[in-house]
Amino acid sequence: MENTSSLALVDPAISFDLPGGIDTLWNGVVEREGSRYTITDDNPATLQPGESWRFSYKSYDATQTLPTDPQVVGKVEAPISEPAVTQANIISAWSGDIPPKC
Repeated sequence: MENTSSLALVDPAISFDLPGGIDTLWNGVVEREGSRYTITDDNPATLQPGESWRFSYKSYDATQTLPTDPQVVGKVEAPISEPAVTQANIISAWSGDIPPKC
C-alpha cells in the first residue's frame, strides 16, 4: 500500500474479498468476516504522503483466486493549517493641546 495522496493516513489498513483462507501473514494483522479480510499494520503508524507499507500472505485455495474489491481503510489526517494572520489598525486621534516636550 502506497500513500499517493498529499495527506497523511492514520492507522492504514486494506480490506478485500478472498474466497480462500489466509494461512500465513507477514508484516500485518488479519481480521476476517466471512470472505472479507481486513489487514492492518502490525506496527500501527501514520502513512505519510509518498510512504508505503508492505505485507505478504500465503493462501491455499484450489481456485487460486486473487483478492477482489480492495478498499483502503484509515483516517485522513487533516493538514495543520497555517496560523491565521490577523492585523489590527489602531487609529488614535489626539484631541486637545499637545503636551510640551520635556
